[in-house]
Amino acid sequence: LRDALRAVTPAIRDDPAITSDHKDNALTVRWQSAPTEEKVRLDYFFVSHSISVVSCAVLSDWKDPDRHEDVSDHYPISMLFH
Repeated sequence: LRDALRAVTPAIRDDPAITSDHKDNALTVRWQSAPTEEKVRLDYFFVSHSISVVSCAVLSDWKDPDRHEDVSDHYPISMLFH
């Protein structure tokens, strides 16, 4: 298996693919017991080599349209493949 995001964005320094932002994500900040500025990648799509990944991206600007707040404490990953 391979990491779908790295299949389309191989250089981690160009796109660290943060899926959990303990500093800027409102829900993570609300639920954590101790403040931290940790930004990490916790979420992945793994695909077999027979699958062609067309696009894959972390949706870090996914907000509730009414409350203008993060919808989840993790940012979703969108992937298009065939």
